[in-house]
Amino acid sequence: MVDKAYRAEMEAHANQLRLAKQCKNKPQQTGNQTDHTHEHNGKQEGDSPVKQLRPRWAFVFGVLLAGVLLFVDSPAAIYAQNPSDALEAGTSGDTDLAYAIFYLQLGEYELVLDVLDDVLADDPFNASAYAVRGTAYYFLTEFEYAIADSKTAIAIAPDYSMPYWTLGDVYFDLGDYELAQSYYMKYVDLTNNTPHPYVVDQVRRCQLVP
Repeated sequence: MVDKAYRAEMEAHANQLRLAKQCKNKPQQTGNQTDHTHEHNGKQEGDSPVKQLRPRWAFVFGVLLAGVLLFVDSPAAIYAQNPSDALEAGTSGDTDLAYAIFYLQLGEYELVLDVLDDVLADDPFNASAYAVRGTAYYFLTEFEYAIADSKTAIAIAPDYSMPYWTLGDVYFDLGDYELAQSYYMKYVDLTNNTPHPYVVDQVRRCQLVP
């Protein structure tokens, strides 16, 4: 459980980000990485009938349960399990990842993007940041960006399981059940056949489609 002091600190950080966004527009990234404008003009989550079949928190909980981060023993992974420890870690990228995970739990997807854009500007080969940002884009139904970030995470770390889960959900929502199942099964393989029950249910749904 998230303790009250930690939650208050995280929410204060979120309020600072919101205020900063009101004062000035965030500059777009340049270079070889994908340019994300954050002008979300796609369909709303409520438009997807698939999301009515499952609670939205199930995916976020599964991400945290299975281990969002690339290395289980990394500081950021420890922060995900003991989030109050992140507050004592200064302003490192690991701390920013902890903030992003917290905002993902709250459904503050725009804040997830803001935090991870900065992380990736400093560390463009951070597979964990791409994976978490891809998840945020999925919930915003920005599927093109969700696919791009998840595939980038896989290109950097092919044995990282969580981006395959995200891609499975994206293609499931897009109606490509064969491709969705292939990504779900890759996730299952990488978790040593001990996947989250949600993924098992999704595989069954894919198999039931005529």
